[in-house]
Amino acid sequence: MAIGTDAPFARGNPLLAFYGVVTRQDLRGRPTSGWGASERLDRPAALAALTLTGARVLGEAAETGSLTVGKRADLVVLSGDLMTLPDRDLPLIRVEMTVAGGRIVHERTPAERN
Repeated sequence: MAIGTDAPFARGNPLLAFYGVVTRQDLRGRPTSGWGASERLDRPAALAALTLTGARVLGEAAETGSLTVGKRADLVVLSGDLMTLPDRDLPLIRVEMTVAGGRIVHERTPAERN
């Protein structure tokens, strides 16, 4: 299964989509039991659904979707660890740097980090 970033929840933000499929809650933590809680994904499965599975769906898994020798170096550097942060802190993660095709295409400035 691939994850989309469509409305109304993720608003085009894959990090919010990650939070949503891991918690099945809105940004206020509601409902506490989660919508369709049985449909939650664990964090490794959610990350795979946002990366490699999406590349497979697009027929691009040989070129992108995972950090593998021979594939394009497309990645983001995040301000926190998606695998270990408490659920409530996941929406606070920011993209520090974006690398596409092995080149830095976005980097937060020190002023943006404060």
